[in-house]
Amino acid sequence: MMSSTQTGDSPREGNSHGGPEHEIHVIRMNSHSSLAQGHGAEITVNTDLAGGNDALNPAELLLAAMAGCMIKTIERTAPILNISFTSAEISLTAKRRAHPPGFEEIRYEIRLGTLSNDHQLDLLNSNVQNFGLVTSLIASALTLTGRIHRLPN
Repeated sequence: MMSSTQTGDSPREGNSHGGPEHEIHVIRMNSHSSLAQGHGAEITVNTDLAGGNDALNPAELLLAAMAGCMIKTIERTAPILNISFTSAEISLTAKRRAHPPGFEEIRYEIRLGTLSNDHQLDLLNSNVQNFGLVTSLIASALTLTGRIHRLPN
């Protein structure tokens, strides 16, 4: 994701409301792919109408952004909740709606390598659902459900 003072990234210039801005530029390369660029990083986007397996499509990138946001929220809030962990894996499944096109539900499963108790993991899950920039935006538009499972350390 781009910058945010809440996530510890370097903030961009403030907007008219004083908060950091996020900026990205996308170039159509050909009928199969586009290139997304932001603050020196690049990622290929599959924009082929027939689909393809050479890059993530826009819907998959949205899910990847959400998973990345969830991991950043875990990194930020785990120390506050006295949770130590050795690994984190996230799987997301989005239920697609045909008309109008979009997602109606996203389910996630977070697998965390930790010895933390169930209460701590429930608190962490609440933070994941409510305090990530991307996650909270998506959760405001559809049904978001998920939980954290403990992996053996």
